[in-house]
Amino acid sequence: MSWCRCGKLIMYVLKLIVLYTAKLFGLFHLSRRLTRKGLRIICYHGVEMDDESSFRPSLFMSSKKFSRRMEYLSRKKYPVLDLACGVELLKGDHLPDNAVVITFDDGWCGFYDKALEVLQKKLYPVTVYVTTYYCVKREPIFSLFVQYVFWKTQTKRIDLGMLGGEQGKIVDLTIPEKREHAIYIINGLYELMDESKREQLAEKLCELLELDIDQLRRKEIMCLMSPQQVKEIADQGVDIQLHTHRHRFSENPGLAKDEITDNKNVLEPLLGKELTHFCYPSGFWRKEHWDMLRASGIQSATTCDPGFNYKDTPELALNRFLDGEHIRQIQFEAEVSGFNEFLRAGRRLFVR
Repeated sequence: MSWCRCGKLIMYVLKLIVLYTAKLFGLFHLSRRLTRKGLRIICYHGVEMDDESSFRPSLFMSSKKFSRRMEYLSRKKYPVLDLACGVELLKGDHLPDNAVVITFDDGWCGFYDKALEVLQKKLYPVTVYVTTYYCVKREPIFSLFVQYVFWKTQTKRIDLGMLGGEQGKIVDLTIPEKREHAIYIINGLYELMDESKREQLAEKLCELLELDIDQLRRKEIMCLMSPQQVKEIADQGVDIQLHTHRHRFSENPGLAKDEITDNKNVLEPLLGKELTHFCYPSGFWRKEHWDMLRASGIQSATTCDPGFNYKDTPELALNRFLDGEHIRQIQFEAEVSGFNEFLRAGRRLFVR
């Protein structure tokens, strides 16, 4: 292990020790009282259909861990509000103490198959920000799918020439740099292909990597919900909101507006109502977008910036805590209790 990795591991262990000690001495309980007026917005992405939480633990979570999170909120009596209610009460400074809003980004199939049942058992409201390009296309998100199959395969080498890439180029997949180069080449091939050839590329890739693509399709690996599934969960009370069409948000407000318009054009006719809440894709946001967002009828927008939300927090730059498989239970408790909010405040004072 390198000194750099060793140092990071030591720091991580020290942080956990600090959190366990703080909880033991009642600082989590004290922090909860002191931050009770702050709105906690929690962000999830995918709940795994198979083993995705091992592949990308910051993006996917096991249903077991997600259930544990919801059980903790219930046991500790955190009031869970729907997004629109939370934003409205925040604006008027009328939030119940320690209020929580639960959000999911993208619209992964795991929400439909795994997470929704957990939330319904608790009667918890939830907002799902749906990105619509792959929702409509009904095929895996290719860039993530390629990374996943390269992670999953036991095959040691691949001939890119068999995929239409570099002829005779045998890539040693045991070398991380070469594996990343192969992924780059394959994604480039995908972008140059028409729709009819892209499915063939995925099939041939899985064949070369000795993976069963039919099984991956059945498990809906790296897939978003279909429009029909989105409509179904909306009919069950899930709040569906905007997340751009292609999961990108240009610095140019005009191009950014096009993404929101395309997103609306899919979701609003499907749901039969106007959508007024938005989530910045990949957390990218600028104040320069705010006039465009307001003109588009957006009432709130969530970021990926950590922190609680108070009366003076801009409604178009709401903070969220990004939860995932890689987050330990003690870290989750430190966040929702408000202890991490004090740590962040301390770091800001130290930096000044």
